[in-house]
Amino acid sequence: MQAASFDNYAQQYDDHFTFSPVGLMQRKAVYRNLLPLLNSESNVLEINCGTGYDALEIGKYVQHVLATDASTKMVEQCKVKSTSAANLSFKVALIQDL
Repeated sequence: MQAASFDNYAQQYDDHFTFSPVGLMQRKAVYRNLLPLLNSESNVLEINCGTGYDALEIGKYVQHVLATDASTKMVEQCKVKSTSAANLSFKVALIQDL
């Protein structure tokens, strides 16, 4: 999917994927394997962060998260969710530019 497609999908993404059974199962597996590797001194780069749900969760365990996505609208959703999380930054960026 192109960034423009995700721009059009950003408002519905959490309802359709983030909180879907598949999305929840994938997230649980990632957290089970990733979180034990992190600590309060870790800095994390998240690529293709979507609406920022994982960045918010990972941010609870690390010093800083820079979360990126090619979709401007997805990054806008991230910023709305993260107003109280000082250790999160979001940036519109194509994966090949990182």
